[in-house]
Parts: sequence; structure tokens; C-alpha cells
Amino acid sequence: MPSPFLYFSLKHALPVLILFSVLVQSGCALLTAKDKESLRIPVYKTAVVNTCNQAQAEFDTFAKGRWSGAGKGFLMGLGGLVVLPIGGGLMGLGGIVAGAAAGAVIFPFMPIWGAIKAVPAEVARKIDDSLYHELTKANPQEALACSILDESKKMDGYHLYGVPKDTTVSNQGEQNYKAADFPEFDSVLEINVDSLGFKGGEGSNPEIALFMTTKARLIKLDDQKVLYEREFTYQSAGYHWDEWARNDSLLIAIKFIDAYHNLAEQILTETFLVYEFPENSWSYTDYCILKPVYPKLEISRCYLPYLFYFLHNPFCESGLNYVAVSSTKPTFQWQALADHQNLQGENASILKYFSDISYDLRIWEVTNDQPGSIVYERHRLVKPYHTIEVPLKSETEYFWSFRASFKVNGQRRVSRWASSRIPRGSNNTCEQSFITDSNYFRFATP
Repeated sequence: MPSPFLYFSLKHALPVLILFSVLVQSGCALLTAKDKESLRIPVYKTAVVNTCNQAQAEFDTFAKGRWSGAGKGFLMGLGGLVVLPIGGGLMGLGGIVAGAAAGAVIFPFMPIWGAIKAVPAEVARKIDDSLYHELTKANPQEALACSILDESKKMDGYHLYGVPKDTTVSNQGEQNYKAADFPEFDSVLEINVDSLGFKGGEGSNPEIALFMTTKARLIKLDDQKVLYEREFTYQSAGYHWDEWARNDSLLIAIKFIDAYHNLAEQILTETFLVYEFPENSWSYTDYCILKPVYPKLEISRCYLPYLFYFLHNPFCESGLNYVAVSSTKPTFQWQALADHQNLQGENASILKYFSDISYDLRIWEVTNDQPGSIVYERHRLVKPYHTIEVPLKSETEYFWSFRASFKVNGQRRVSRWASSRIPRGSNNTCEQSFITDSNYFRFATP
């Protein structure tokens, strides 16, 4: 029998190793805001280059076909026969017996459950065919590059240009870019659509979402230095298959366009525009960067007795409420950047580098508790408040957000879109390139 000391060492070694591995693999996350800002060497003329890779297209679901689902359910039930007694063993012999009994009861039903949960083979084939049909209309790599060039026209102080179509690269290994091959450019923005398709859903009319993932690298040509590198993800709201297939799959075409536009904005914003505020700009707050004033941030907190705090994540998670507003043309209000409590004192010097401060506002419709289309948008608002000029729908739920916009050294920079830090996921919500569905500010009209 191992000694208590050896038991303690083994018990705690794995978490330490996992933490160390995470820190090593995500070295960028260890950089301070000051370090990240120092890497943003001003670039003024950028060549947009897309890879020639074929994006991986897939329908990622539990199982395609009833027999496939039954087989997967069988294997899961078989695993339960092994895992449940082992888990019960933590409570002694009685737990082993109870776990084995539970596994034996569940096992016969798992194939049936798997067959019901699976998407029928015929429906899965139609979903796959619709995806490939859409891909024949346009090259995703070129379509995203075009969206980036269109979106970049809104940026002050930055100039992005396309290059001849034969100037594409393979993403098999890192590509080296020579300044001589890109005369008059100081940097290259390389983009690559890795994967796209549908995910989720079960049954004969599955509710599925369109997704797309891409990578972007910004390389300084004079010294081959990678100024920025990141993976970006888009995922639409979920719709049932009959909605996707309606009107000759019009919704699929629309959401592909949304995906290119959304990813282009994410890439440009994170690569060029986002100003990295010190982390204490959001520490000890329930929101990222700036605070919503009206509609206010209303959190439905979930509490458990202190002794059961370790159960908080799986069993008790705080969420956001839809706050009732008094009109379909409400006046939105938020904290001014200059009034931010954590941009005072030691961080006060940051503000002196900012000029032409303004704000951007967005409102999204809500589809299945996920952001749908943008229904209202205003840019360069000089005051931290705005009255809606076009009435919203009555008795309707919406998401909303805002961000600060300003100039630094003559170039436009922005904060990330404000959001709630609750519920807290595994990642720092304030450093994500997108707002997680559950972290949007929200309200409901009368």
C-alpha cells in the first residue's frame, strides 16, 4: 500500500502537470496587455493572401442513420457497465453493487436511445448534399478574402489590398513571405478556412447550426515576424432542417454570407483594431470593459450552501435575465470610457494616448436564445447613450452590446464588444474574439 505522502503526491501531480501543459501550449495567454500592444507594430499597407487548401466540409452529429445510432448507443451502454461500478466503488462495496445494477438496467435501452437520437441516413445525406452544393457556388478561401477586403474599407488608417489570384499559398507548413515578392507592402495577412459545415441535431428534423473555422496570420515583411496569429470561429443560430431546406436552401446561402462577413470582421478587429486594455480593467466586475447602465445588467444568481460550492459549475450556474424596457424605442446608456474606474490611478496614462473617442452600438434579434441577425446598428456615437430611431418589435427579446472607438497614433482602435462575465466559461470571456451566446446583454420590449 502506498504511503500517505506518495498518495498525496500522485493525487496532486496530475492537476499540476495539466496546468503546466496548458500554460506552455497557450503561451500567448501569458503575455500582458503591454506585451500584446508592443507586438502591434503599426502596419499601413497589407496584402491579403488566401491559401489554396480545400476546406474540410462535414455534418458533425451524434450519428448518421438509425443503425449507426443504435450501435453507438450499444457501445455507450457497454461502457456504462464498466464505468458505473468503478464510479460506485468510491463509496465502497455498496456503491459497486449499485453501479453495476444501474448499468445493467440502462444497458438494454441504450441502443434504442441511440437509434432515436440519430439523424436518419436519408436526412443526413440531404444535409451533406446541400453543403457540397453550396460549396460548388464559391471557393470559401476566396469568398472570405473578398469579405475581408470589403470590410477593411471601413477602417481608418489601414489599407488592405488583394493580390493576383495565382498568389495563393499552401498551408502545409508555415509559409515564408519575401518583401521582394510584395513590393510596396509592409505586411501580409494570410487566411485559411479550415472547416465548415453543420453540427448538432437529432431525429428526423434535426435542429442544426452552420459553423465555419478559419486561421489568420499577420506577418511583417521586413523581418518575417508574426505579429498576430489566431483561430476564429463562426456558428449560426440553430434551425430545424426543414427551415434550412425551404425555398431551395435560401437560408443556407444567407448564413454562408453571414459567416464570411462575421469572420472577416472578427479577423480585422482582433488583428488590427482591438486595443489590449490591462486585465484589471475588468477584474472584480460582472462585465467586460464597460458597464451597461440601461438596460441594466440583471443576473439571476444561483447559490448553494458553502459546503457544496464544488458542485457550482455542473449543478448551479448563474445566468442573465431579459430586462424589461419601457418602450420599443428605448434610450440605451452605458459607461463612458473616461469614467471607467480602472482607467484611473496607475492606468490613467492610457487615456492620454486616445483621441476622437466615440461608441458603437448593436442590437441582435434572438433565435433559440442565440444571436440572430443584427436589427439595429449605429457607429461613432459621440455620447455614451442613444435613443433608438426605428421602433423595435413589441413583446420581443433582444441581445445588445456596445464598444468604445478611438484613435491611437492616427489609427482607429476599439475595445472588444462589452458583455457579461457571467456565466463564466473555461476561457476568459473578456479576451474572446466573439461573445458567447450566454454572455450577451439582453432585454425585452413591452
